[in-house]
Amino acid sequence: QSEDRDNINVANETNRERYRLRWRLGLENKINDQWLAGFGLCSGSDDPRSTNQTFENTFQSPDARIDYAFARYTPISWLTLTGGKYSNPLWQTKDLLWDTDITTDGITVMMKPKISKEIEPWLSASWFLLDENRNQNDPNMVAFQVGAKFSPSEMVEFRLAPAYYIFNNVKDNLTLEHASAGNTTYSRSTKDPRNSYRYSYDGVGLDGSLSFYPMASFVQKISLFGQYVKSDADNENTGYLYGVSFGSKKVQKLGDWEMKYNYRKLEADAWPAALPDSDFYGGATNVKGHELELTLGIRKNVTLGLDYYKAKPIKKLNGLDPYNDEKLLQVDLVLKW
Repeated sequence: QSEDRDNINVANETNRERYRLRWRLGLENKINDQWLAGFGLCSGSDDPRSTNQTFENTFQSPDARIDYAFARYTPISWLTLTGGKYSNPLWQTKDLLWDTDITTDGITVMMKPKISKEIEPWLSASWFLLDENRNQNDPNMVAFQVGAKFSPSEMVEFRLAPAYYIFNNVKDNLTLEHASAGNTTYSRSTKDPRNSYRYSYDGVGLDGSLSFYPMASFVQKISLFGQYVKSDADNENTGYLYGVSFGSKKVQKLGDWEMKYNYRKLEADAWPAALPDSDFYGGATNVKGHELELTLGIRKNVTLGLDYYKAKPIKKLNGLDPYNDEKLLQVDLVLKW
């Protein structure tokens, strides 16, 4: 991973190259017809937005960590209840709002009634715990998402999923652990200089994708996708992402490939800065820019990926400098079994 900032003196940053590994090991067990449990281990630190482990400190032996641990109850075929630490249940076309490494802590009710092969709806209601405080009410969020996949033919697929987010005990509370820069904060008093949130970040979101499956061997899939969010903050409260991908349906063997591009803009108080993709300008808000991805299948279950980001702050706000562009390149060799 290569990181290059244009204005490192102002940002108090350093350009760097890092060699890193990431591993995950998981197990799921269907206990009976209605109950399933699972757990997973991973590399990395306590950062919820990355399981990468940098090679450093003279061959140190880093710890393994809990990635997820959950139980799932399915009383009827179209209804599931999941509790514990588990993969994000919200369908997202990309990572404008949620880093894909995040495993959420809480409870989710998911309903997927069967209507037809052409229409597959779903409804999820989740409660997530964000932090635990001894002397204050715990910050948490409630998330509702209603979505559907429409497949009018074998060559076309359309998905649309609006969402509503409610953040409790976030406004006027201390900033969340692992939060990046961008959000508007204030100090309660000279005796307590710690930063607290100015806004609650309640808001609405929308994800959508349109996919085509042409009758061709080289380009098997073409997709247009987008994301949108708007919070209840007074200003700088909107974010959006749009992009395109094309290539093979799945990249899992020699000759498979996929190219993907997106542009995003996430204003300072559109969303809490503890949750977006940490590879895009460190997961900050008040940022905009481009991402280009290429994934190549080089053997069965072995892929080579290139991921390039070019990002910068939108405005000179909250310690971010709009003249400080960041260019980040990741080269990933991935093996799955």
